[in-house]
Amino acid sequence: WGTPVIDNFRVGLFGEPEAPPIVLNFVGGHFHDGFGQNFPTAIEPADVGNSNVTRDLSGNSYQENDWHADTTCITGGAVSDDDPETRWLVRMFFKVARKGPAQDDIPEYLAWRARLSGNPEAGFVGALMDSSETVTPVTIIPLPDRFRSYFHEWDAGFDPAYGDNTPEQEILPDGVFVPGTRIEYYFTSLWYANYPNPGEDEIYVYGPWEFEILPGMWAVGDTCLYDVVWPSVLYIDAYNRGAEPLIEEALTHLGVAHDRFDYLDASSCWNCAMARTCGGAVHNPGGYGNNGFTLEQLLGYRLILFSTGNLGLGCAEPGDVLLLEDWLNDETISPHPQRGIILDGDQIASSVEDLNPTWFHTDLGASVKAIAYRSYNNDTTYCVGLENTSAAVFDIGDSVSLYGNGCHNRYYYNVLDVVPETPGAVGNLNFYNYTGNPYADSIYVSYAQVVRETDNWKSIVNGFSLHHLSEVGCGGTDCDRSTECVLTGAVRMLQPALEWLALGGDPFDPWYVEIGQDGVDEDGHLSGPVNYLYAARPNPFHRRATVRFQLAHPGRATLLIFDVSGRLVSKLVDKTLDAGEHTLVWDSRDDRGLPVGSGIFWMQLETHDGFRSCKRLLTLQ
Repeated sequence: WGTPVIDNFRVGLFGEPEAPPIVLNFVGGHFHDGFGQNFPTAIEPADVGNSNVTRDLSGNSYQENDWHADTTCITGGAVSDDDPETRWLVRMFFKVARKGPAQDDIPEYLAWRARLSGNPEAGFVGALMDSSETVTPVTIIPLPDRFRSYFHEWDAGFDPAYGDNTPEQEILPDGVFVPGTRIEYYFTSLWYANYPNPGEDEIYVYGPWEFEILPGMWAVGDTCLYDVVWPSVLYIDAYNRGAEPLIEEALTHLGVAHDRFDYLDASSCWNCAMARTCGGAVHNPGGYGNNGFTLEQLLGYRLILFSTGNLGLGCAEPGDVLLLEDWLNDETISPHPQRGIILDGDQIASSVEDLNPTWFHTDLGASVKAIAYRSYNNDTTYCVGLENTSAAVFDIGDSVSLYGNGCHNRYYYNVLDVVPETPGAVGNLNFYNYTGNPYADSIYVSYAQVVRETDNWKSIVNGFSLHHLSEVGCGGTDCDRSTECVLTGAVRMLQPALEWLALGGDPFDPWYVEIGQDGVDEDGHLSGPVNYLYAARPNPFHRRATVRFQLAHPGRATLLIFDVSGRLVSKLVDKTLDAGEHTLVWDSRDDRGLPVGSGIFWMQLETHDGFRSCKRLLTLQ
């Protein structure tokens, strides 16, 4: 009978849920990573970002600011007015997977959390989505087969003070989440007749996904005065098709703390640039767009890994590459930190050269000799080796290869060259026809990687993507593309590269910023069951300051005053209180009745349900 063509496979049978299948109604409908919106020229732990989706409302107009759309939309099967059994509903589930250090200082966050049917910090909370509408000059037309990320009027989160499909009804609102907060979400659909308690086989699940507000800050310290820390390495994933798990795992394996900015749909015609626009005639005219990040925010990182996978021309915007150039050459920070950049991707070199040839040639000292190694060297073998040149500045060893140079993948690996007379620029890796393909023109082809070192920064330009590497011999083949072998290949490439980038400085140390919990000044009154400590009034004060706080539920609460050394000065409250707002006056005396001196003090509110917040006081005696 001969040898079977296919061997060692399994067959599995799966049932379909008794629920309508759903998809995003438009391309660019995933929620996008972001940075703080209120302070575009700084990084501020209490700044708030937006919960926006990828789609650019400016339509690629260079006269307008890039502007992310605000909500997403889910669609599915058609709904007939004559057939009630075709009606269906969508719920959005979300949770606060990670909370930034200043998150509880944002009143709008506490109010949003209080209106939900559950605690998103403890697990996923579901919200019924409202059906979409088309507004005409004379009427509003409901669209029963489309659901937007607004609270439905049946949901606990719906605010009856506002209309349907308004910004106040957004399930994930703008101006609420701070740096360090990550939101995970997914959608489920069910037939109308099964609401509100469908069975497990009566739900269609779509997702999950996530987005976060960067930098990914965390707090170090357990008092009112603490350090805010965030990674100094930024991994920009402009590919979003499977490279991210492998590259992130390699960085984690090497002990490199990092943030990841998911640059969604980077190669599309509907994406926003990652470089935040400013001065456009439409969408906040003369001001900033709501997309991406500014130079000042990007300066919060010392090493950038910009990865485009196997995408070709069009995988970035012109402003993106200009921003990277400005970041690399910026000299406004003193003392000047050593920076490093890795441009990673099969065709990232040809893309950057097309968008900003001056920076690519003059600064990075690289040029593109050929779009594809396979045609340049007449070598269509599946596996191609990488080998150090005689001038290499770091050594990757002799066991790293690239897979997919020929059938069945056919990736196009850029062949690079060094711009002559560029100080510090060298070809670091050659392509190596190590399988001995007799039809290839050469055994070695220069270059697969070009690097450059200056007094202030170092750069690495790859002619390949890290997620196309493999370890020679792993899995018993020349270039096995299993997760284990690709991860090993990526680590063998990244480890010596990162060690070289770190020489003469350490761009991987996290940033530490000492901060006190001043929070947001709030003169109003919060509604709903919210725990919150308001800023004292007046502040600074001479002898007396009015202190207000609010409790979400009745229970024990303490309000303590500390000096800057952490010593307890006065215990203003330590008892069981009713829910709601409470007001008292501190007369700037300690528990012995003695007046305190001039200086900085901290008041700290703690509640029985685990809430804690601090505010700073300044006395002038």
